[in-house]
Amino acid sequence: MVYRVVELLHSEPHHPPDYIEHPPLAQSDYYADWQRSLGRRVRRFSIFEGVIEVAYVQFIVYDLSKHIKILNAPHGPIIKLPTEDLMHELYSIGTRVAEEEKCLFVRFDAVPFEPLFPYSHFIPEVPPYAREGSFMQPRSEALLTVPTHIEDLQKMKDKDTRYALRTAEKKGVTTKIITENYTKYFKLFFEMMKETATRNNFSLHTEAYTRYIFEHLHEYKDAILVIAEQTKEDALTPIAMGVFIPYGDTAHYCIGASRSVARDTSCGYAVIESAITYYHKKKYLYVNLGGISTQEYTVSSLIPLTRFKLGFGAVPIYYSPTYDIPLQKNLYRLYLLRKYIYAKIIKRE
Repeated sequence: MVYRVVELLHSEPHHPPDYIEHPPLAQSDYYADWQRSLGRRVRRFSIFEGVIEVAYVQFIVYDLSKHIKILNAPHGPIIKLPTEDLMHELYSIGTRVAEEEKCLFVRFDAVPFEPLFPYSHFIPEVPPYAREGSFMQPRSEALLTVPTHIEDLQKMKDKDTRYALRTAEKKGVTTKIITENYTKYFKLFFEMMKETATRNNFSLHTEAYTRYIFEHLHEYKDAILVIAEQTKEDALTPIAMGVFIPYGDTAHYCIGASRSVARDTSCGYAVIESAITYYHKKKYLYVNLGGISTQEYTVSSLIPLTRFKLGFGAVPIYYSPTYDIPLQKNLYRLYLLRKYIYAKIIKRE
């Protein structure tokens, strides 16, 4: 099979592909712009069979150190129908771009399909300790199918979630949806984010990265900021916030935060409930609530969030393992050894 490969220019948009359901946000133009805001290079390719696009891949160049770079396709490539010919074409594109960018290896990170043949025929699966990192995508996420009738949403929730939402109501928690002037709320949101990161022991995006998202939210169709508030001393006080950005048929829960003093109010549940109701009215098919921990792929930092997300009636969706194409095999082995020592020895001390 002969494919036509087109590299998109910086200014060329790539619309959400209609040949897969709930396309991953990490392969969107939005995500590309966020990475560019951090000074990272982005390379994007459409692969055609005749005049029909059959695959799309967005690569991001990450600097691991002063002398080591990697080429990563987060939750990519997106493929209409995986075949061995097409995978070899993507293999060739990845290795060529990695050589041009002088990268140590190419990484296909948690591709959103189950391959029809083993990847391991030509590229090795990355061991779990080597795929840890702030720019790696989750292997599983919580996806909620938005019901046709909003009344059915109540039936989808488990009893703990229904109880939590009643608790939020009794505690006087209300929500409002912001659809403009997002930057007005950035300072408060980032303060809340720092508090949440400290409390839950997870890595925090930089202030510049998060600010960039807020400054461009108005460009993303149907993006919203949900704010949960509680009445204290006759005034409404924000206690939780969440940013939701649609891509294709799916609204994605991108980032959220809450006050520690409000943990007993179930405010996070109110934020999710409000967003789902909003996107039901907008007729979106899905709401992606983000990464979770599963029995197949355990992530300790996501364990507390997993029951919370699935309680709304969401189900786990699974991505492929992560695969690397090393360009410098000896140096790549040293990279794996360094990751192993850090994960198994230093991190445990």
